Amino acid sequence: MQYLGPETHVRVNGLRPGRTYAIRVRVQLVCDDPEVELATPPPSPICTTSTTPTPPQAPAAPGLSSRQRNALKFKWCDPDETGGRPILEWVLQVAGPGVSEDPQGLHTVYRGADTSFLLKRLACGTRYTARVKAISCIGESPWSPTCSVSTPAAVPAAPLAPVVVERDASSVTLTWHAPHNNGSDLTGYLLELDDGGCGEVTGVRCGDGFRFLYTGLALSHRAASLVSGAVHRFRLRAENGVGHSVWSPVLEVGTAATTPGEPEGLARLGATLTSVSLVWKAPASDGGCPVSGYSVELRPACKAAARTRPDSFAPVTECSGPSCTLTSLSPGCRYLVRVAARNEVGRGPTCVALAVATEAHVPEPPGPVSLVERSAEGGLSLAWAAPPHDGGSGITGYRLELVFAGWQEAAEGRQPAQGMGEGEMGSSEVLACDSGSAVVQALEPGALFTARVCALNAHGSSPHSAPGLSLAWAAPPHDGGSGITGYRLELVFAGWQEAAEGRQPAQGMGEGEMGSSEVLACDSGSAVVQALEPGALFTARVCALNAHGSSPHSAPVTLETAPGRPAAPDRPRLLRASGSDLTIGWSAPYGRGGGVRSFQLRIAPAAACLRPESLPGEPPRCSAQAYSGPATSCTVPDLQPATPYRAWVAGENAAGKGEWSAPLECRTQPVGPSPPQALAVESVGCRGAALSWAPPALDNGSPVLGYALQAGPAARRAGWRQVHVTGLDPGQEWVFRARAWNEAGEGPWSEVVTLALPPDVPDAPAGPTFSGRTGTSVRVQWEAPAHDGGSAITAYVLEAWRRDGLAGAWTAVYSGPATAAKVADLPPDTEVAFRLRMALRVGATGPVAKARPRKATMLSGVARAAGLREADLATAGWALAIAALLLSALGLWSRSD
Repeated sequence: MQYLGPETHVRVNGLRPGRTYAIRVRVQLVCDDPEVELATPPPSPICTTSTTPTPPQAPAAPGLSSRQRNALKFKWCDPDETGGRPILEWVLQVAGPGVSEDPQGLHTVYRGADTSFLLKRLACGTRYTARVKAISCIGESPWSPTCSVSTPAAVPAAPLAPVVVERDASSVTLTWHAPHNNGSDLTGYLLELDDGGCGEVTGVRCGDGFRFLYTGLALSHRAASLVSGAVHRFRLRAENGVGHSVWSPVLEVGTAATTPGEPEGLARLGATLTSVSLVWKAPASDGGCPVSGYSVELRPACKAAARTRPDSFAPVTECSGPSCTLTSLSPGCRYLVRVAARNEVGRGPTCVALAVATEAHVPEPPGPVSLVERSAEGGLSLAWAAPPHDGGSGITGYRLELVFAGWQEAAEGRQPAQGMGEGEMGSSEVLACDSGSAVVQALEPGALFTARVCALNAHGSSPHSAPGLSLAWAAPPHDGGSGITGYRLELVFAGWQEAAEGRQPAQGMGEGEMGSSEVLACDSGSAVVQALEPGALFTARVCALNAHGSSPHSAPVTLETAPGRPAAPDRPRLLRASGSDLTIGWSAPYGRGGGVRSFQLRIAPAAACLRPESLPGEPPRCSAQAYSGPATSCTVPDLQPATPYRAWVAGENAAGKGEWSAPLECRTQPVGPSPPQALAVESVGCRGAALSWAPPALDNGSPVLGYALQAGPAARRAGWRQVHVTGLDPGQEWVFRARAWNEAGEGPWSEVVTLALPPDVPDAPAGPTFSGRTGTSVRVQWEAPAHDGGSAITAYVLEAWRRDGLAGAWTAVYSGPATAAKVADLPPDTEVAFRLRMALRVGATGPVAKARPRKATMLSGVARAAGLREADLATAGWALAIAALLLSALGLWSRSD
């Protein structure tokens, strides 16, 4: 009830806008008499009216339905007063990081009919302010009060990769920026390093290769003690009260490269007379730049080695790998070796020096023999200096050789006493000595001798000392009244014991021209003249000296030095070359007074001479003696074709083997290639086969240009013919062989390959034909096929077909090797068709087998007999047979009883 009173109109307040109201009026009667009961009149008819709609009121502040690490779900409800119209749309505005550029301003994030909204991609641990308003068809409501909510705090955001500020060969300085803390203050950073396992481990290494490097709140760190020139990987993560972030992107930083470290494990691999082979390991650190090579330094460690090299470390070779061979060294000498590695930055330090030595050899020649004292009893006291170098093996003794060279003066009828002087000119005596001196007794007074000596060690004897002449003379009968103060000896070169063209004399007097002379001053009546060429002739004379001058010369005496080993021959020459032998010739060298009685020829493949294994001027140890004898040419057989060789020759006489010649570079001729390899059958057919083979192992100096293949019957192994592995007779055994050819010719045949070809399908037999017809029989004849396909025909099978009512079937009426058969018991007036097939023997002892249905079993002919009358059935038989087969296939005929 909105009103009670006497008025006939009233204003109703407190209505809600936009609503429809129903109104009715009821009359209320009033009677003052309590005893009078008045009837209540009915109400008036109902009328309706509506209030004017208005925009909605402001809704309540939005609430929080749920929240996640990076999202907030807001919800709201209708305002208390919607203005009489339904809410059509809501507008949600939010202020906060990540929502609007202005953190203080509100930004519309949702407009729609739903009363909730999930706001995503928010920052963790951040406060956001939200408000909402409603919209109806009448208008918009005022904004609701704001609400403030926060996302939950989370682990920090992943930091960016660290940045390099400074780096050198062993350290890197890094810096980084603080990431978003996601609502919880940062408590520190963790920096880890992965050096690939090449650095010193100073912390616990993770499974992925990283290890602890730094933790703290600082925004930079200097990583020290890093490997030079290596790539290092760094990663960073931040930590707060909630936990730690994910790792930053990995930063790869390479430290500056430096020189490599010392090579390791330097060792001697082997040695020869003039070389030492070394091997070592690469340095533990290459300095961050690949090692490009090594420098090897050498220093003499003995006096003999120091004669040819400076007495300090000096580079001798550069090599790219961890091994090398030092050449041109002296035999039996000791050296110190060290190695340094290098890269693009420079050369690193050298390793610890290694003491090495070449193989020991014979000693060097001792010093010339000199006369120490001469006794009146015919004795000589001789001495000589030890060799400058013992060859790397201790001197075990000396061998002294005295050669009788004539008399001090000629006297007819002279009878020499016993001793060496009794021999003929050039006779010699060899004495063994333990030290560098010797006393030779019982020599003839006034005799002349030449003396030479060689030193001995465990490896043999040295060359002889330089040859010379031992001269002696008597004092003048009268000194002219003034004491003798000395003598002047004059030697004049008078020629050679033998003539030889192209001779190259060694050092000494013998090098002069005819008539050249040398004057020597002497204190006593004897002298030893050394370093003369063996086999040389001299004239000698002497004059005495006192305070007043020189006397006249004595009568000249002709002398000759002892014979020596032959000189080196000229380089040998190639006379003829073939694929397997070389004919080599040479000229005889100068014999140095002893002639040349034989020659030695050594030969070696040129490839085997690359590694030095002998003294300079001598053939390598790998060379083989190809000839020894007096001839000046020889043929060396059994050589490899198209192979370069080197050959040396030396002469021999009574004094020993002479010097080797310079090597002859020669080459054998190319020949045909070696046989093809691995000849094999790949596939087989009835009339052919596919064969394959590998190229020859050796082309023998000329590239392979082609191949030849031959085949022949296996039974004869003869009658070879050129084939292309097609057109062969099937069912037979064949053998194949191949050979290669090049520009030099054809090579030998390969081993044979045996192949059995399978039989082929035979030809169809001719016929059949018919004869001897009667009322119930006929004779069928045929001819054997022209070609049996390589397998013998063991039987013919003759089949007949006849119609009995509406059915028919093929029935074998004959089987055997004959080419004719009589078929009997035929009903008269019946059409009969015949066909023929063959059985083949596929093996030597195999069973009789039917021919393959596709080819061997065939319809060879048809005969027709109507009561076996005299009618020509040859033409009609084929048509009947084809018709019968078609009808039988269609099932139109049936078998009758």
